[in-house]
Amino acid sequence: MSTRITDLQRMPIRLVLGYVGATVFAFAFGPFDWPVESWPLLLGFLTATMVALWLGFRWTVAGHAAGATFDGWRQVIVFGAAAGVIILFVAAPVYTGRMPWEVLSALRDQGAAYDAMQEQLELTAGTRGPIALARILTWPLVFAVLPFGVLYWGAMGAGLRALVLTTIGSIVVSSILRGTDREIADLITVVAAAGLVLLARKMVFERLTWRALVRRYSAAIVVGLVMIGVAASLFAQRKEERFIVQNLLCLGQSEQFPTGVCADFDHPSLALLDEQTRFPTAIAIAYFTQGYYGLSMALSLDDFRSTWGLGNAPFAMAAYVSLTGDEALYENSYTFRLRDFGWSDQRQWSTMFPWIANDISFPMVPVFMLLIGLIFGAAWRDAVFARNPCAVVVFALLMLMMVYLPANSQVTLVPDHLFALIVWICIWRYARRRVSPQATMRASPQPA
Repeated sequence: MSTRITDLQRMPIRLVLGYVGATVFAFAFGPFDWPVESWPLLLGFLTATMVALWLGFRWTVAGHAAGATFDGWRQVIVFGAAAGVIILFVAAPVYTGRMPWEVLSALRDQGAAYDAMQEQLELTAGTRGPIALARILTWPLVFAVLPFGVLYWGAMGAGLRALVLTTIGSIVVSSILRGTDREIADLITVVAAAGLVLLARKMVFERLTWRALVRRYSAAIVVGLVMIGVAASLFAQRKEERFIVQNLLCLGQSEQFPTGVCADFDHPSLALLDEQTRFPTAIAIAYFTQGYYGLSMALSLDDFRSTWGLGNAPFAMAAYVSLTGDEALYENSYTFRLRDFGWSDQRQWSTMFPWIANDISFPMVPVFMLLIGLIFGAAWRDAVFARNPCAVVVFALLMLMMVYLPANSQVTLVPDHLFALIVWICIWRYARRRVSPQATMRASPQPA
């Protein structure tokens, strides 16, 4: 196998390891002086998990690719786009107190939009179940609109393209009405993951170089950069309104730790920036790094108390508590017990790992990451080398998991994503058909 194909095989795991390494570096040497008690324990654990992820990915990515017979992507886009719009109009007034056409008023004051959402959530507590269930059940379709839209854009007519853009618009409007960043971050991650698959396919089947790909997709790249710029601007606006008090940016304040951990704006990573750029940069660093501090404290809790499969998913634990009235199981979790350190699982992040460890313990987390690596590698292999559209959706969901890894277990914390991942793994596995390496490499190019 050529070096070029080998590099393409390993591209996602290299990106993930580089990303995690960069966030750990920013945590250790950034503008926040985190009082970590045991650096060897923290770094050793992170090394073990990343090695396990790498091993799992490398094991499966080199195997035989498997394609899929899936001709229903048009129907997925139609029904997914329709469901996304309907859910937006039904959920917006319940969750935010605004209708979608009030998006411009919400955009003018994102801090007020976020506060209004929090008030509305209190007012509608206990009544949102049917809407939440409808969103969960339709999310596999809504989510798949984006990766299918990227892959099949060239094969679509104007109607389907309009539906893809409508889905993107629904996600953006929801984000603005809520005053939150998660929706935009998810959108960028999913589009980027599907775009990565598309580019890799072009390199495999059309023998294109990176330079040729940049020329061919220059317009799409410009649009993507503009989207990222707009998202960064909204992020900065929202966080300055929410976090900055008296020119200080402090995290983790509690009764045990009243001052919290504050950004040093004279730190080399910030000192050369102008004042307008300094605050959003510090906030971005905080978002990508604070989880490692929560992880360091969770690792110091040496007594494991299993939460029996519910600790990784707050929505499942909340349902259990609601049905049984038993809060002891929830209080067994590492994430709950971090409150003893003043690090709330409701307000601060602790990376993905304590949420998984709630159910299986920290020593077993590397084993879990090995399994994730196996699925991650197989999804990339099938998505690129067998042009399996179902695998692309699974790969996009796992990339979402990797992007949020330094913060939380996003795919299990949000029931929509977890249900979509389960559904698409089942579809992917059911529809797989093995493709020999020779047939894969000889196959004529299909619509991306």
